[in-house]
Amino acid sequence: APWADKLMQAWDVTEEGTRKALDEFIRQKLQKYEAQRSRADLQAVSCLSPYLASGMISPRTVYAASLQGEQGGKQSPVSKTFSRRLLWRDLAYWQFYRYPHLSHKPLRAHHTSHAWSQNREHLIAWQKGRTGFPIVDA
Repeated sequence: APWADKLMQAWDVTEEGTRKALDEFIRQKLQKYEAQRSRADLQAVSCLSPYLASGMISPRTVYAASLQGEQGGKQSPVSKTFSRRLLWRDLAYWQFYRYPHLSHKPLRAHHTSHAWSQNREHLIAWQKGRTGFPIVDA
């Protein structure tokens, strides 16, 4: 789809591209991760999600690399924060396996009263990155 062309150009989906993305994160971004991870205007996040999601790299490989990039294999507060986020990713997968209803019901019953939009046009705009909110469409 034409709307996805720019997105597809942003990722090198080769094995070499995967290694480069991991190496770049460890060498250039990991030290900044703790302080800058919530800043959408900065390039402080790992950018490893597509490689993890597609199985091109394993969470164990990323975790081991983050340890090696820190103080001779000892976790610093920086790598602890990053590793927690990495583990939360797998926790989410486990929760969907363990609680299949999560795709349509909340885990905690007190959240059932939250209203959700049923507007199909809004959903499609969100899926295509065309909501009009740059932070959402990024």
